Amino acid sequence: MMKKKSRKKIPRTQESFLKATFHCHDDQSWECIGCGKCCTMWDIPVTAEEKRRIESLDIPGFDFTARKYFTPSDRRGKIFLIKKIGSRCVFLGGDGLCAIHKHHGEKVKALACRLYPFHILKWDDGSASASLRFDCVAVSENRGKPLCGHLGQMRDFASELDKGGRRSKATYSKSFNTSTKALRSVAEAYKAILFERDISMGAKLNFTARLLDFHVDPANRQDIIHPQLEFEKDSVRYIRDHREDLEFTVLSAARPDKLLNMVFNYILSGFARVDEEVLLSGSFISGRLRRAWAILKFILDKGSLRDLGADYPDTKGLGPLNSMAKTKIETQTEIVLKRYMAVQLESLHFCGNPGLSLTFEEGMRHLLLAYPMIVACASLYAESKGLQEISPHCAASAVRIIDHTFYHSPFFSLLHVKKMTKWLTGKENFPKILRLMDTQELVHG
Repeated sequence: MMKKKSRKKIPRTQESFLKATFHCHDDQSWECIGCGKCCTMWDIPVTAEEKRRIESLDIPGFDFTARKYFTPSDRRGKIFLIKKIGSRCVFLGGDGLCAIHKHHGEKVKALACRLYPFHILKWDDGSASASLRFDCVAVSENRGKPLCGHLGQMRDFASELDKGGRRSKATYSKSFNTSTKALRSVAEAYKAILFERDISMGAKLNFTARLLDFHVDPANRQDIIHPQLEFEKDSVRYIRDHREDLEFTVLSAARPDKLLNMVFNYILSGFARVDEEVLLSGSFISGRLRRAWAILKFILDKGSLRDLGADYPDTKGLGPLNSMAKTKIETQTEIVLKRYMAVQLESLHFCGNPGLSLTFEEGMRHLLLAYPMIVACASLYAESKGLQEISPHCAASAVRIIDHTFYHSPFFSLLHVKKMTKWLTGKENFPKILRLMDTQELVHG
């Protein structure tokens, strides 16, 4: 078993200052390991000003007067994309280093290049939030310098982003609105529930989903219109007092039927599919058709994660829910999973805009469902390697898959996907999914 990794001691005043400046979960770490993923996976947008700045540089091997290294991405000519050779940014050298950075330093690069893997938003109430994107390898494995060690860099990013004047905003639901401060208070209450000890994660996830159902009724909205500390205290007290009933609800649930299994697989395929690979395939139409066939096979438990992403393991013939029911979770693995939930809840990066513009309620269901999705994905990883336990490495790999599309894929903005997410987290179906996750005993490492 893996030994528990001790967290580096950070001065309390430094952590406090970080939280006073940004709404964030401080137990995140990152330092670039030069894997090149961010220089190959995504399109890299630059403004006209950034384009002019880069073209004014003397970079060995690049002749900006003879060749074009940028293509317009809109008709107004305000945003451009850096060209690629195959799937690689033209400025990514054979040594794995950015030619711009190598010869002129980080500050002259485009903001999109400098910003990743930071996710920083300025909100309508004047506050700021920060997190590190888990689809970065170093972040998912919590390697490098703690988040508070990047405070100066994050403040510079926040200032630069603020020049655009766009502020993020989220509403509780489509039927009514409340303040960002109130939404943060509700999210803090949900975090307290999910981190309550001595009760299974399945029971806590299901209880949180039922609270969302409870607040759909306008008569029960007072808690979220004017949330006070009592809302968090009352919720935690309730889950403690009714622990046995909440556990029984999950553990006594029936096994998922075929329809539930197919819908779960469909949503998981939405998390796992790598749209960028289709765009880089050379033939958009045939690429879309191949992916549609891969998704259909995955829905029927006959496909493989590798068909949805080239870097994923071959899981052909393994069903996500069946794998989740058979694979145990190491104690240290729970730390990886809980960190992901804490980061989203503290930052509020599961709802609002820019991004998917999900309401708080939609975003919470999306986040609650993401937990068993990560476990199912990690189970596929483990079983494909012949393991009976989900190791922290398997969990980190699964988190990278889920986070890649979590806040970014338009798939989750589709009306039918929102309805499926609500159906899967409903009181009839969610316990059936969570039962498969909770029936396994923790393997103490």
